[in-house]
Amino acid sequence: MLFYTSGQIYIFLAALFAGIVIGVWYDILRIVRRILAAGMWISLAADIAFGLGAGLIAICCLYISCYGEVRLYSIIGMLMGCFLYLATVSRLMRAAGRNIRSRMEWFQKKFQKN
Repeated sequence: MLFYTSGQIYIFLAALFAGIVIGVWYDILRIVRRILAAGMWISLAADIAFGLGAGLIAICCLYISCYGEVRLYSIIGMLMGCFLYLATVSRLMRAAGRNIRSRMEWFQKKFQKN
């Protein structure tokens, strides 16, 4: 029993990391959607890609860390990791995305004039 309870910390930290990876995946797709000025179909494709990617990340995390057993604390760990990422580092990613988009618009305007 002692090993099992000490293993819960490992599972929780793995789930926390998986949640951070899911948050990064969300930001990558958000930046791509904004750069492409996404319409309905690109947004739909990005939403499907996010769902599939987040599901795959969650399944891999659960399979690797606890042999596929779904525990409440592992789900809470993934949610906490995602929210932790979105509340902190995501702001920098959004700023980078805005910077990339503004540079692309500048290049587009510059080359359209010529």
